[in-house]
Amino acid sequence: MTEYIYKNWEPNKGFENLQADVFNEANQFKFAPANGDQIKQEYEQEKVDPQTIQYAFHGDKMIAYVKGRMRKKSKEVHISFPWAVQGTPVEVQDKLFADMILYLQRQYPSYQLRVNAMAKPEENLDFLKKRGFVERNLWKAVYLSVQSLVEASYKIPYTSRLGSEYDIDALIKLFKADGRYSAQFPTDEDIVKYFRDNVFTTGHLILLYENDKLIAASAPLVTSSSPEEEESIIQRFTAYKFLKEQKGSIPLLIELAKECLVTGYGANKPFLTYIDDMDSPRDLREFIGKITPLKSKVLMYYYYLKN
Repeated sequence: MTEYIYKNWEPNKGFENLQADVFNEANQFKFAPANGDQIKQEYEQEKVDPQTIQYAFHGDKMIAYVKGRMRKKSKEVHISFPWAVQGTPVEVQDKLFADMILYLQRQYPSYQLRVNAMAKPEENLDFLKKRGFVERNLWKAVYLSVQSLVEASYKIPYTSRLGSEYDIDALIKLFKADGRYSAQFPTDEDIVKYFRDNVFTTGHLILLYENDKLIAASAPLVTSSSPEEEESIIQRFTAYKFLKEQKGSIPLLIELAKECLVTGYGANKPFLTYIDDMDSPRDLREFIGKITPLKSKVLMYYYYLKN
C-alpha cells in the first residue's frame, strides 16, 4: 500500500477535473458525465470541508475518490460510492471508504450515514452490504402513458398557463426559492441563459399559480438516457416555491401531459417520472400508484450504515 498516496481536496489544485475523469471511467451506469468545472463551482459554492473529499493517487494519477455531502435538515451525510478506475485494488477503496466513515462519525456523531447506490452493478451493492450498510429505500423510474395522466381523476386546485420570456423575472425568483439550483446557476445571468438556450427554444413551459402567485414551473423534454433506451418525455426541470411540500407536483404532471397531447410534442412517447418512498410527497406516490404504468425499474437504492 506504500505506493498509493492519499490526499484531501484542496482548492486550485486541479483535483476536480481528475475527479470527473475517475467518475466517468468508473461509473458505467451514470445518468450524465461529470464535469470538472461544475464540480469546482459546486465545492466553492458550498464551502466544503476538505476532509469530506478524499482522493487516492498512484504516482501522479488519481485512481479513486470518495466524498461526503452534509444534509443538515435531515441530519444525514450522503457518502458517494468509492469510485475507482479499473485495476485499482479493493484495499484502496476500502481505505478511502473506512477513513471517510471514521472521520464523519467523529465529526458528526448525530448524523446518519447514507449512500445512494446505483442499482447496477450489483457488485457495488455487495460492497456496501459487507461493510454494514442496509437498504432502506429505493428510487425508481415509472413510465406512464400521456393519455393516462390526462384522464387521471384529480381535481386541480390551481390555475396554469404557458410561460414565455416575459416571465423570466418570476422564474428567477422561483429558482432561488427552490434552492436546488444555486450551485448550477449561481447568478441571475446563469438562470436567464439556461432558460433562453434551453427552455424557451423548445417551449411548452408550464407555470402553476395559487391565488395569482407562481408556486411551481416545469417543462417537458423528449430525450433518451442512452442510445439503447427508448425516447421518453421527462421534466426538463421542476422548480417549487415550497420545495419541502413540493406543492403542485401532481398538477404539473397533468398539465405537462395535456400540453404534450394537444401539441403533439413527444407524440406516442411514454412520460417518465421518478419516485421513492422517502422524499416523494405522499399524495404524489398515491396518485401515481393508481395509474397502471407501462413499465417501471429500480435505478437507485438508499443504503444506511447500521448503528
